[in-house]
Amino acid sequence: MAKEPELKWSVGVALDTSQNDKPIFVGRGTNTDPDGNIIDGGFSYDIMFTKKHPLTEKMEELEKIGKSIRILLVPCEDEKQSKQTVESLISQYGLVKDGGTLLNLSKDGEGEGRTYSGSPSKLLH
Repeated sequence: MAKEPELKWSVGVALDTSQNDKPIFVGRGTNTDPDGNIIDGGFSYDIMFTKKHPLTEKMEELEKIGKSIRILLVPCEDEKQSKQTVESLISQYGLVKDGGTLLNLSKDGEGEGRTYSGSPSKLLH
């Protein structure tokens, strides 16, 4: 029987490869692969697989020109550190609606969708 991996917190930063890796989204989560490695930084099901989120629209635009997003992972010690990291990065880069670069819907990264338990990052590259 396979050992359940310990869930580890991480923050994922989506980078726009068509614009010199400009940060365009920040997510957080506990997703790991079967070996316990952090894989996707908490990107949500709604963001990856529906057309309701600006990140999905951006990904479709990039695909049309043969580009994609790249995800940079920031490992965190616990949930508290992941929340602090997300809030710090959103503050640093700013939301598009406020003149920044991020397509996030809120300044704290909360309430954006259900956590996806697979590895959407593998679909993005």
